[in-house]
Amino acid sequence: MNAFNLPMRPILLALLALLIVLYGIWAIRHGGIDRLTAVILLALTGVLVWQGMAERSWLATQSRLSAVATQIAGTPVKVHCQRFSETYFSASSAEGIVGVDETGAPKGEADLTYSACRDLAAWIGSNKASPTREQMIAVHVLTHEAMHVSGITAEGEAECESLSFDARVAELLGASSKEATALATYYRTKVYPSMPAGYRTKNCRWA
Repeated sequence: MNAFNLPMRPILLALLALLIVLYGIWAIRHGGIDRLTAVILLALTGVLVWQGMAERSWLATQSRLSAVATQIAGTPVKVHCQRFSETYFSASSAEGIVGVDETGAPKGEADLTYSACRDLAAWIGSNKASPTREQMIAVHVLTHEAMHVSGITAEGEAECESLSFDARVAELLGASSKEATALATYYRTKVYPSMPAGYRTKNCRWA
């Protein structure tokens, strides 16, 4: 990893927190700070440190999801987890999006909404024994977008094909074989049948 690929947000947050601490030390030594200001600076430093840790965790989640999607797609996939503001102002209601280039071929980047990545991160950090419906759907969203990057552009075909990979994705993200199978079965039997017509195909061999 070279200097240009380093995650800049955590670094900038850490530097800002360090500058505040150094200023506080300097001000105390020179008698230019009162107790209230010291408390405010301490609180601000704490917020910056917390934000930096959260940002690092968010980037780690992106990296892990990218690695799993790459294995499933059979081609490099970069997963981008949207910030809350990105999802809020997005014109799309889809949980995941893969763009296409000028030839109509899928690009190698999958955009996942803030809520999808949040649910994925929560599930990855859990014991995976009792996932929520939203978490199970989020795992499938990752699989579905990996299918798009692999070259399947039609939504119905991508949705059908992804049913065969959900269990594998769940295992790659840390679930046991039993937990992964249960998750995949739930989506296939409880969620897939109620998907919009454009996401279902007749005689899908995996449904």
